[in-house]
Amino acid sequence: MSLWAWASSAWASPGVEHACLDLQDRAGQSVVLLLWGGWCATCGRRVEPALAHRTVELVRPIETDILRPMRAIRRALAHTPSGLDDQTQQDAHAQVRAVELNLERAMLDVLELQMSEQSFETEAVADVAQTILMLMEIWSGGPISEDDRTLAVALVEALA
Repeated sequence: MSLWAWASSAWASPGVEHACLDLQDRAGQSVVLLLWGGWCATCGRRVEPALAHRTVELVRPIETDILRPMRAIRRALAHTPSGLDDQTQQDAHAQVRAVELNLERAMLDVLELQMSEQSFETEAVADVAQTILMLMEIWSGGPISEDDRTLAVALVEALA
């Protein structure tokens, strides 16, 4: 199953969207990176630390320089009076959301292509929790808090 198809299916599963958005908003994590890690693990692809570091470095500039500012604009358009008429504001919100989603999909496509070019150990099912926690620590630059660990557990449980 492609990464995009898996991510779309996972996102629709009970609890996954909420867990991902909590990790994004409360822990500063990248949903794209976490979904990639979940996909790798559930497909039996064990992510070694070197690959995880390369993937974080690939995702980070797009996440921090493009997606986060775009997300802030989308949220402002959804909740902040802008002086625009309601329809114009709603249309702008929808357009920004569509661009954001297209960039997320493009990132997932790049990450899937990266995996097709990797050699990796396969297992029946790799350890989803271990993969998610490793990615979170690399993304954060060190150990994560117990609160963030609790949010990660919620995602792992939702993906199960």
